[in-house]
Amino acid sequence: MVGQTLAAQAPAPDDRNYPGALGTTEMNLNALEHIAHTSVEQGVHSGQPRLMKEIAERGIAEGHGGDNYMAVFEILKRR
Repeated sequence: MVGQTLAAQAPAPDDRNYPGALGTTEMNLNALEHIAHTSVEQGVHSGQPRLMKEIAERGIAEGHGGDNYMAVFEILKRR
């Protein structure tokens, strides 16, 4: 299922089209905040969830809150 979903999203970065009909970066941020907090609370390495949370926050700050999480490619590809 994940493979099919990612394959369907493959053209999105080239097209700069990230529809949020099935989930938005704001929705993902909510989940990532929970995962990062729980990781810290449970003593599990929290670096990756915190990084993904920070990237989502940047995406939202740059106007991608209503787009799906793939919109973070707009941030990542500038580096």
